[in-house]
Amino acid sequence: MIVSHRHRFIFFAVPRTGTHAVRTALQPLLGAEDWQQEGLWMRVRSPLPALGRIGHGHISFREAQPHLPEAVWRTYFKFAFVRNPYDRYVSACAFMNTHNAGYAGNETAVMKRTLSSLQGAVDRVDFKKLTLLRPQAGMLMDAGGGIGVDFIGR
Repeated sequence: MIVSHRHRFIFFAVPRTGTHAVRTALQPLLGAEDWQQEGLWMRVRSPLPALGRIGHGHISFREAQPHLPEAVWRTYFKFAFVRNPYDRYVSACAFMNTHNAGYAGNETAVMKRTLSSLQGAVDRVDFKKLTLLRPQAGMLMDAGGGIGVDFIGR
């Protein structure tokens, strides 16, 4: 997530949608009063303690909204990018298996096994709740269930 008071925008970083490329493009434009949260490469945290405790930069609209002034929500341009869900899943699986020697050459089998082993399992982590696989629309919804951002790119 990036909040630019200088340029009056909020960027919501949906996982596995090119967020690091967007951050790289926006970084030179940020002023001293702007901030971002990212937990993988830069490891920077929001100056807002409640958001900083999240520990990563994939903060949803609903997670952020209570911690920023109403004037920011009304006047700042809010945007995000999304990705084809299948392509996003493939990307997330590759990322999560970076250090798995058995993944290369067996990608499809590993992805199928992951889906079938997690589907409906009560005692396992719900993979839709994993940060990398959180539903994209859910990250961008407001409290009323509508899309809270002004622009969604793909």
